[in-house]
Amino acid sequence: MISAVLPSQCLNQWVLSTSKPKVATLLVYAIASSGLAFVLRDLMDLLILAIPPLILSIVLIRGRLKWLMLAYLIGLIGVFVNALFFSNTGSTVVSIGLLEIREKALESFTIVSLRLLAIAASGALFALLYSPVEIYRGLLYEIGAPVTIALPIAFALRLMPVIRRDFVEVVFQRKQRKYRTILLNPVHFSSVVGALFTINYERAKWSGISAEIRGLRRIKPTRNFRVGLTDVFMLMILLSQIVLIIAT
Repeated sequence: MISAVLPSQCLNQWVLSTSKPKVATLLVYAIASSGLAFVLRDLMDLLILAIPPLILSIVLIRGRLKWLMLAYLIGLIGVFVNALFFSNTGSTVVSIGLLEIREKALESFTIVSLRLLAIAASGALFALLYSPVEIYRGLLYEIGAPVTIALPIAFALRLMPVIRRDFVEVVFQRKQRKYRTILLNPVHFSSVVGALFTINYERAKWSGISAEIRGLRRIKPTRNFRVGLTDVFMLMILLSQIVLIIAT
């Protein structure tokens, strides 16, 4: 029974691993998309840049994308307030009592929102499609990045769900003590952030000491990058986006 199950599990893992693009490919895609997002200002160009990685993220990442989308939607509130304060000029589009939303404010809000969407979607493909170990190995053995760069990046991605768990526990303890759980007060916000910083600083320090003891600094990076079909597919998407942006 064991001999019949284990080969099938290994085959499934192999198929899943070979169906993914290389870490280096998605890193190049994320850097290129983020760089173009900062440069472009035309709405159509930003749509061309943002929609493909968003569709790929929804298809490939699915449930793991919900927290990123929640953070993105919360960030849009700040983007809209910033647009009202600094870009609210031009003809009036919407008037609600004393509040007037003008043409330039909506235009600025849309441009910045699409920029953030392109950066978040392309970054999610790189950060959420792989495990931290896969990212570490990809940076080390595909790109040839030194351990001092590959390990902190992988460790930071590994800490994200841990920090989220710590945040839930801190908020739960505040609730048990009858403290406010909605952190609108700067004092309450700083107390929670301070606790999270202290916990994860100690965690990062001892993890770094453990890595030094194990001799990870002596690991020599190599460059062994072989282009597969999924890598060609991702690079073709990037090239098609650039061509369409230039054509429009």
